[in-house]
Amino acid sequence: MMSECMLLSLAGRHCRIHAGVLPFNFELPFQLPTAVPMESDFTPDWHAAVFVFALAVVCGIGFSLVPALRATKGDLTPALKEGSALQVPGYLRFGLRNMLMVSQVAGSLMLL
Repeated sequence: MMSECMLLSLAGRHCRIHAGVLPFNFELPFQLPTAVPMESDFTPDWHAAVFVFALAVVCGIGFSLVPALRATKGDLTPALKEGSALQVPGYLRFGLRNMLMVSQVAGSLMLL
């Protein structure tokens, strides 16, 4: 779980860095109507890249640690046996997790 979340976090960081730099790679030939000559430098700063990388690592670890710890706590053997009607302890029928999942699927279907 943690490796998947870290991979997604770092891939998102990579895409965001390139999406932030891409618009400034196109130099538009226009002059501002000012008497003072102006120059703009939109090269990415390495300090910002290191900060974004560290933030991606912290978010990847932080958001994957809680589900990984919850997955190790439950005893799933009785629930996985054939013909078992037992519920996993701590399972909420209409909990926050289920509401978030339903809203995510509904939003995805609307966008699709």
